[in-house]
Amino acid sequence: MEKRRLNLGCGDVFHTDWTNIDVLDSTGKLLKYNLNLGIPFCDDTFDFVYHSHIIEHFTHKRGRFFLEECFRVLKDGGIFRIAFPDLEAIARNYVKALDDIKAGVADAQARRRWMTIELYDQIVREKSGGEMLEFMRQQPVPIADFVISRMGKDTAGTIEFFKMHPQPLKKELLTATTLDYNPFKNCGECHKWMYDFYALKETLEEIGFRDVNKMEYNTSCDEDYLKYNFDQDNEGHIRKPDSCFIEAKKPQSSNNERKIKVAIFNAKDFDDSSVNVLRKHKALRKIGVKSQVYTGFQKYADTAVQIAPLKNIGFVNGKNGEVYLESYYKKQEEWKNKNYIDKHFKAERLGDDCYLHDDTFNINDVMFINDFDIINLENVMGFLDPSVHPEYFNNRRIVWTLHDMKAMTGGCDFSVGCEAFKDKCGSCPLLEPCKKTNPIVQCQQLFDYDLSYDIFQDKLASYRKLNLHIVADSNYLANQVKESALLSNFPVTVIRNGVPLDVYKPFDRQSIRASLGISPNDIVLQFIADGSRTSRNGTKYIFEMLKQLSRTEFASSLLVLMRGKNLDGDISNTGIRTHVVTSLENEDAESLLYNASDALLYPYLEDSAPKEIAESLACGTPVIAFNGGGIPEMINHETTGWLARAKDVQDLCLGIKWLISTGTNNFVRTQCRNFAVENFDEIKQAQKYNELYKKLSVK
Repeated sequence: MEKRRLNLGCGDVFHTDWTNIDVLDSTGKLLKYNLNLGIPFCDDTFDFVYHSHIIEHFTHKRGRFFLEECFRVLKDGGIFRIAFPDLEAIARNYVKALDDIKAGVADAQARRRWMTIELYDQIVREKSGGEMLEFMRQQPVPIADFVISRMGKDTAGTIEFFKMHPQPLKKELLTATTLDYNPFKNCGECHKWMYDFYALKETLEEIGFRDVNKMEYNTSCDEDYLKYNFDQDNEGHIRKPDSCFIEAKKPQSSNNERKIKVAIFNAKDFDDSSVNVLRKHKALRKIGVKSQVYTGFQKYADTAVQIAPLKNIGFVNGKNGEVYLESYYKKQEEWKNKNYIDKHFKAERLGDDCYLHDDTFNINDVMFINDFDIINLENVMGFLDPSVHPEYFNNRRIVWTLHDMKAMTGGCDFSVGCEAFKDKCGSCPLLEPCKKTNPIVQCQQLFDYDLSYDIFQDKLASYRKLNLHIVADSNYLANQVKESALLSNFPVTVIRNGVPLDVYKPFDRQSIRASLGISPNDIVLQFIADGSRTSRNGTKYIFEMLKQLSRTEFASSLLVLMRGKNLDGDISNTGIRTHVVTSLENEDAESLLYNASDALLYPYLEDSAPKEIAESLACGTPVIAFNGGGIPEMINHETTGWLARAKDVQDLCLGIKWLISTGTNNFVRTQCRNFAVENFDEIKQAQKYNELYKKLSVK
């Protein structure tokens, strides 16, 4: 088998035998990719990984993450080669220049100046070229031969250019705009850390590399590498003389058991719907599954979570550091420009993205997609909807994990009592009808041909061509699958969503409450509100409950900690003390807030397996919620919480009275934790997925 070689941040030094990646591509031969996100390939993909003068452009912390990614994508026994500006050589040349100044050597002062520039300029510069370029503009350039010996033959061309064109360039590539904001600092030209051989050797060995050795520009452990002339020109001269070269090996694994490789596709990496996906991904990796998440919209750098690497499709940088798959970004803009959502919906609707029936790329264009044993689809509507082009998925083993009903309806995320999905969607009460008769079913002349009907029929025709295995995150959702006209013919397995039980766990509640200024006598209700217009949103019933409780004898003891978005002003009119929690930094902070609370109020009338309920129970905090969807599977009534009848405000009030009656009894909190450990352990969840993947991969 031909060796796979990866060239990262290649610029114009690349070879078509390699997989070449850079942030820009003027040749049409590179994979355009932002390496700040990591390396977009699965574990154990390449025999040789190389990059030159890239590592210094990352912060120290991000640089280590990038090296860990290099280790991850390298096969056992594979070779890693890195070239970088040698801090030791810079320091030694600087000290030698100082010694020569003292000895009266003629050019020593100029050399000291240059070495200072070489050390600091790319760290502090605020315009393209910086002090280096200004030094080379001098006429004549002092110590020109020394500068060329440090920076390579290309520098001679730069010096000659300025000799012929001595005036400064009229326009700079990018300059600082204010003292507080300088976009140039993140454009890729600036250095953010420096290394010597010993520092990088220590880091590489900590990551797991072995046989870490300094090399020359024209030596390598892999003789084939040298024929590509990445570190030398065609005449055999070193390209970047200021470099230190290191090679290292990834050791052979002691465990020869082949690990399952799974590609998980999820539209985004940062919204609420993505949390369960990323937790599953991390848990799978903990038990040895080679899990890789591919997204269309990425905000955070995380191990094996990247924008899908596609042939001939690049990425788009967002305004706040996020990155889009280019085709996904264009589709999002197209939907916005066409006002796609609002033109179809009446005032009340189920969900803003439910009816975005589309895909944005061909899965077969994902590089090395055939390396994966299993394709696991997650939240993929509007990103990689398999019903749009089912032929893309021919001969692929597909697991589709469902957290809602989008896949089995004409667009709704939950049915909310509607049973049309069991037969066919159409004449949807949430959609504006198209006011034309159905062109397909001529016997139903009065049938309104609307968007839900169109989408449902597309799915009906397409799903028949797919090899799907459905995973539902609750028994409730699995039963909906079995009754669905679209998915009932596919096998379905129930695997609950897991939570990190080492993060969401009981702490010293009184200490947490004291640090937050909460009285030991307060009855703290945490409420995750939602200002959306979905029919299953029961927020208004929670507000009405609080108004009624404000007229009770224990009203003064109640404190609501409210989290959420798009909030209305209703909470301030309930008569109950309220503190709005605008944001939480991380899961640890979220866990502390659950611990500080006496109960979680969950407002949805229907849901499958909400993560907030699992998180709260794991922290030992009971949950008061409506008895709908899969929620009853997560709460034991009057043991780990209270299940109120749908839309019944009086029953919600009884739930608060039950909570108060439990007082300081720790039995309820212990029961909550025990239930969570038994049902929401992320490692148990990952093991069940692994068993399913293995079963399907041998068919």
